[in-house]
Amino acid sequence: MKKIFYFCLIILFLVVGCGGGGDGASPGGGNVPITNTRTYFLDDDGYYEPGYRLQFNLSGSSNIRIAGNIRDIFIGTFSVQTQNKVVVGGEILIPVETLLNLTNNTSGASLTAFSTIYYDQNNQNVFRINETEGVTCTPVDGGNKPAIARIGDFGRTISWNCDDGDTLTGTWILEPGPGTLANYTTNEILKDASGATVGTERFTTTLDESGDPKSLRSEMYFFSLGGVTLTLTGTRVIK
Repeated sequence: MKKIFYFCLIILFLVVGCGGGGDGASPGGGNVPITNTRTYFLDDDGYYEPGYRLQFNLSGSSNIRIAGNIRDIFIGTFSVQTQNKVVVGGEILIPVETLLNLTNNTSGASLTAFSTIYYDQNNQNVFRINETEGVTCTPVDGGNKPAIARIGDFGRTISWNCDDGDTLTGTWILEPGPGTLANYTTNEILKDASGATVGTERFTTTLDESGDPKSLRSEMYFFSLGGVTLTLTGTRVIK
């Protein structure tokens, strides 16, 4: 459970570009229709610069019920911070550190996971991901991630091969959100070394035209855990 949850959170910020701030409310106070001519940046200004920070507060629950018909309740944070450039294998790379803290308030169990995403300094392509468990993942292809997208645009997310045999593939689509915001949704499939599906995730980020995410929603289904579904939502608290 730890790996698919954390890895898919990383994928969200890879593809959306990790940007922005705000409280999740629609700017302007009204529901302004979004037309197909409105464009949205998928990378936030400053994300690739040292010192960039963001944090989401997370909360949610699973479909598992325990004694007294009580569901597992989760709270936590997901944070990102861009570090100084480093040289790896002769390449100048931009490291972005990510930290997930998640607590099951029902059982008291906690999870902490740390990873580093390395971007190429020239075109910001992802070079690799080093996960907290010692697993390294490299991109098979760059997917179809434009810098700017319009409502209705869609494509593939980055495909990944990990050195433990796991693979991750998926698609993305940009759809109307509340007010002048848009919903950027990825649908991901994680498979193990045998090709069996471990889990799936639908991850939606609500963002503005500058690529500034306001809130997120994640719905994860774990085949390997007998059909456990975990739903989390988050609001941006640090820019």
